[in-house]
Amino acid sequence: MQENELVSIIDNTNAMLNRKGLGKEFFEKLGIKKLEIPGIKGFISPVNSEQMNHVGLASLTSENVDETIGKVIDLFNNERKSFSWIVGPSSTPKDLPQRLIKSGFQRLEETKGFGMAISTSYHMNVINKEISVEEISLDELENNLAMMVDSFGESLTAEGAEVIINGMRMLNSTERYRGQVKAYLAVERDTGKRVGFSFMEMDREEKYAILDGSAVLPSYRGKGIYRSMVSKRLEDARMNGIEFLIIHALARTSAPICERIGFKCICQFDLYGYKIEE
Repeated sequence: MQENELVSIIDNTNAMLNRKGLGKEFFEKLGIKKLEIPGIKGFISPVNSEQMNHVGLASLTSENVDETIGKVIDLFNNERKSFSWIVGPSSTPKDLPQRLIKSGFQRLEETKGFGMAISTSYHMNVINKEISVEEISLDELENNLAMMVDSFGESLTAEGAEVIINGMRMLNSTERYRGQVKAYLAVERDTGKRVGFSFMEMDREEKYAILDGSAVLPSYRGKGIYRSMVSKRLEDARMNGIEFLIIHALARTSAPICERIGFKCICQFDLYGYKIEE
């Protein structure tokens, strides 16, 4: 797979803005509204959060960008939902970030990220033998919402975690991705304590998998657990004929870890938030 193909996959799958095989009906069953504004992709979730409502993949011009930004703001204002605008490698016009800030957006430095990839032929050593990584069902993961929230931090609520799990469950039931969404728990061998979680969404047709929603409890970080969860998913992906793992990694958290364990930075994306009070 060429690097430009990886860039396109990373850009289009970011926040599931334009993922292949997912129609309007898929999102409606989740209570999510897809935006129908020309020149952008986006959706409105049931949750009032900049991290759960997204706009992106802007294909706009200098002539229509300000008008489109205004339409998007008006729509989310009517819904009383905060949201974020993802600016990725294909977003146009080039001065889109400046125009967003002029319209009242704030750059979300904590969610600045990189699209990263690694070949499944890569061998990754596991350095923490005290932790096992176990594949579980999405239903079982739903019983661990508190751990998910504690691991991810303030940007994820229990309500948001439920939306994510329901989305994964729905994705797993579609024709294109049936049986290709996997969930994992990192478990302390001696105590049985569950200390981290992660997802993997495969696309066997295009031979890539997305590593999504991975986090470790704060008191267990720095012990190689995140690496162990990547290693387990890489192994499973290879066995399913996947050639590349991709990740939308946050610059302040997962990106440095992923770079250390062998991922290559392919592209950058930035988020600009628009806060709306309920």
